Amino acid sequence: RFDYDCGFWTDTGDVFPFPASFPFNYPRGSDTPAAFWPAPALMCRGDGHEATLTLPEGLLPRETYLFRIGVRQNPLDTPVRNTWSLTLGPESSGPIEGFPIWT
Repeated sequence: RFDYDCGFWTDTGDVFPFPASFPFNYPRGSDTPAAFWPAPALMCRGDGHEATLTLPEGLLPRETYLFRIGVRQNPLDTPVRNTWSLTLGPESSGPIEGFPIWT
């Protein structure tokens, strides 16, 4: 569940704050470095299990952007259907496999 005013971070140090580490499947020496966000998010609004993020123009195609979004409450157990998706304008990613709950 998301707070109405959900948090959104794009700086690498904020996306993976200490003691968290960079994900093992995205090595620091990767051939696909993370791009810098062109501007901060304008708004992040949560409504139950959905969050809507308003971004300024400027994201470039075929770039990798890192982000972290604030979650108010995780479920007690990993859901059976554990997927999420991104939609940008008329484009959608389709289901992306979620992460196991370990809190």
